[in-house]
Amino acid sequence: MPILQGRSSPFKQIFREGDRLIISGRVLDMQCNPVKGAVLDFDKLILMENMTMRDLYLGKIQTDNEGKYVSDTKHPKQYGEGDFIRPSYIHVKVGIPDQPMYTTQLYFEGDPYLTNHEKQKPSLIMKVIKENSSKKANFDL
Repeated sequence: MPILQGRSSPFKQIFREGDRLIISGRVLDMQCNPVKGAVLDFDKLILMENMTMRDLYLGKIQTDNEGKYVSDTKHPKQYGEGDFIRPSYIHVKVGIPDQPMYTTQLYFEGDPYLTNHEKQKPSLIMKVIKENSSKKANFDL
């Protein structure tokens, strides 16, 4: 049975044990101006065994006055079996009032399961650095 986190509190960030991952960045409009109050909806599958969902982490974060956000969570794992293994990724939806929802997937540099499909979109592949016991990435939307 999936474990759902963050549904009862729309802006609660998820803190879990394991490989800590801190993603930060900004939400920008088409003219590269920061967007105050944008809502980012993160979801990621942490582990699947035999295509059975184990943990699904959900979280919503609102950008600050400078369009900045920080997500402190757990690094997702690859999943699948045999010849079909998906790379690690995070779904992100960005909501801005009176604008269409923007949805994308973010991938991780160096993941051995990235396919040519994902590699064709290098702007969606995040560089992750290790700092102390955490992994950190920066991504502007």
